[in-house]
Amino acid sequence: MTKSIIKSSVFLLILSSLASCNSVVAYLTKKGVDKNRLTAKGFGPSSPIADNKTAEGRAKNRCVVMKIMAKN
Repeated sequence: MTKSIIKSSVFLLILSSLASCNSVVAYLTKKGVDKNRLTAKGFGPSSPIADNKTAEGRAKNRCVVMKIMAKN
């Protein structure tokens, strides 16, 4: 792969991850959760939770993780 293709691929993965997070935010706001209480962060390949060398690992990395934080 050329460097430009690699850079584009990484960008698309990050964008895809953020798009997934934003979809969850949109769903929750439709259900009545105040959007100001939600934050979406897309990590893409920078923070995999499983090994990307296997199909199973890649499937595990296609997820949205939600953290519930204490209200200050």
